[in-house]
Amino acid sequence: MPEEVAIIAVMAILSGTFVSVVRMVLGYRERVRGVESKSPAKVTSGSITTSELERMMRSAVQDATAPLAERIARLEKGGAVPALPAASTHPLESISDDELDALAPEDEAPSRRSKVR
Repeated sequence: MPEEVAIIAVMAILSGTFVSVVRMVLGYRERVRGVESKSPAKVTSGSITTSELERMMRSAVQDATAPLAERIARLEKGGAVPALPAASTHPLESISDDELDALAPEDEAPSRRSKVR
């Protein structure tokens, strides 16, 4: 390796190291001074308190759900909610045998269909 190339490589490594160290020192000083310079008055002047945030969130939720709450109240008051069907333990219990046969594919044997039930 020629002598000039070795000198350039060494100088590049040294300058990169120097720039990295300077950058780390300046970043550390900025972080330390940034923490010290922030007094409580400056920090809280632009922020909101927890109670204000909770109040804003509660208001937003109430505004968003107000139409649904009104509709539910009207439905409960009017009794317009239809009765739900009774829950079955198996989804095929409410299907009659004729309907079950109609749902089965034509090429399937009847003995096989009876095993499904």
